[in-house]
Amino acid sequence: MRDDALPWRRVLAVTGAIAAGMAAAVAVALLLMRHAGLPPGGSPVARPAGPAGQPALQTAPQRDLAAYRREKARAAPEVAR
Repeated sequence: MRDDALPWRRVLAVTGAIAAGMAAAVAVALLLMRHAGLPPGGSPVARPAGPAGQPALQTAPQRDLAAYRREKARAAPEVAR
């Protein structure tokens, strides 16, 4: 064998071993989930509840922001920028 040649049999054997290990890990995880009674995608997660008693955020508050800035400019013209 030449010194600069890759040992393809070893490379393929190691690649196959890594792929087999990954497949075994996935299979074990799926078996554990099935044993626990969970669906393959995992248990559904409920969305967190929004903050109670607070108003929802506006999608486009430009008008309110412009009104706020006008009011601020009238109250303190040298500070409003």
